[in-house]
Amino acid sequence: MALKKKSFLLLLSTMLATAAGCSAAPQNPSASTAVPTAESQIKTEGDVIVIGAGLSGLSASVRAAEQGAEVILLEKMAYAGGNCILSTGILQAAGTRQQAQAGIEDSPE
Repeated sequence: MALKKKSFLLLLSTMLATAAGCSAAPQNPSASTAVPTAESQIKTEGDVIVIGAGLSGLSASVRAAEQGAEVILLEKMAYAGGNCILSTGILQAAGTRQQAQAGIEDSPE
């Protein structure tokens, strides 16, 4: 099934907007600032450690877990999404090398 550019961009923007909306704020703000206690268990070993829960970090974590890896995902903020939250679901992907190789003429304008 061939995916047309317009359909692809619509699908991509919908997915990113949904992802950004799902994690824009923590559900329990006090939980994100809680200090670990002696009773709490903090996992410090895994097959894969991903630094940053932005779009790339989340994608890498999910893919590694799907492949059976034990994943530790670290994020400094109280929410996931990284700088992609600032994009409001819009990513510039025009005039890429992949488009040129596929014979697609496109530009950022």
